[in-house]
Parts: sequence; structure tokens; C-alpha cells
Amino acid sequence: MTGRTVRIEETTVATLDGWKITVGNVMLATDPANPNRKRPTAVVGRYDAAKADQGERDVGVDDRLDIAGKQWRVVEVGLGDKSGNGFVELVETR
Repeated sequence: MTGRTVRIEETTVATLDGWKITVGNVMLATDPANPNRKRPTAVVGRYDAAKADQGERDVGVDDRLDIAGKQWRVVEVGLGDKSGNGFVELVETR
């Protein structure tokens, strides 16, 4: 079962259930599952409701994040271009 879907643009901050979520450095990077391939990735930062740093992670499609006790799956990482920023799209899985 899936829940909410959220798209967060590069260089912005979103709030999910009181947590601040940052997205930056959207780019092509080596796929950890296949070092001969590149995939779109982004650095996602998580800060809990008390503003404590919960860590940054490089994420790509199908990676999962724990945000405010809920699981979120990365469903898309869009690369930016001259006309706009990249983005990360998350879907709540529980």
C-alpha cells in the first residue's frame, strides 16, 4: 500500500511530518549495483522535528528513507538542466 507522494526540488527544503528534508547535488553517479552504469542520484538531508541532523544520503530510484518513523521510497530522480533544478520524488510506503 502506498500513501502520499512528494516532489522536492533541488536546493529547496520540504517539511514532512515536522521533519525538514533537503535535496541537493542532483547528478549522474555510479550505480552501486552496477559500477559500469551511471544513474541519477541526489543528496537528501533529514532533520527531525527538534532540528537534529538525521544524516545525509545519496539516493537513487528505489532507495528508501526513514522520515518521522515512516518509510519513503524514491520513485524518481530528475536531472536539472539550464531551465530548472533537478528533483527527487518520494512516495510514502507505510
